[in-house]
Amino acid sequence: VLDSGDMWTGPAESTLLAKRSDMVICFGIRSEGEGFDNADLSLPWGQDAVIDAVASVNPNTIVVLQTGNPVSMPWGDKVKAILQAWYPGQAGAQAIAEVLSGKFNPSGRLPMTFPADLAQTPRPELSGLGTPWGTPVTIRYDEGAEVGYRWYAQKNHKPLYAFGHGLSYTQFAYSDLAVTPAVISGKETVTVRFKLANTGTRAGEEVAQLYLRDRTASVTRPVMELKG
Repeated sequence: VLDSGDMWTGPAESTLLAKRSDMVICFGIRSEGEGFDNADLSLPWGQDAVIDAVASVNPNTIVVLQTGNPVSMPWGDKVKAILQAWYPGQAGAQAIAEVLSGKFNPSGRLPMTFPADLAQTPRPELSGLGTPWGTPVTIRYDEGAEVGYRWYAQKNHKPLYAFGHGLSYTQFAYSDLAVTPAVISGKETVTVRFKLANTGTRAGEEVAQLYLRDRTASVTRPVMELKG
């Protein structure tokens, strides 16, 4: 197990260990909190270089990310799996071990969008960034309701990982979608029903997500909305 945040472990040392290992579990960390901003989406302290070097010599590399926000993943197509563990707390080590070993089947979904790069975000660089301390700065937030996943839908961006993304050790199948309009107490409503089945060989849970897309130009509203 390599802790890529350990400044004593560089790409060269990590590569030597990875070459003679059957599998590598590489932990990527980033300290975050209120009162300061991150300069970009990368992992600090050269961790991306360590992960990339390890994954280049050992195809059985798993990355566990302990961060509070999305990160860039220049090594993403080289690793076997990525587990976003966030800041899991006191029982985090056991929880991570149970997911990686298959004792527990993960069913979590991303609560935010992971952009492909900063250019996809509403404000890649804040106005007045780098001005002397105390200098008045005006930042305009004019995106309205088009925030989060709705921003990416409006701009037709393809993110690195979408809001609601998540994988499992089993598979699920959706079928028999039925959309039924009705008028109840004078109000127009729509009822959506579908069947969901676990078609894999493992027990698991699925978080079904229903989105509404509005293609009516006469109505001003988000392009896509999560409804249930």
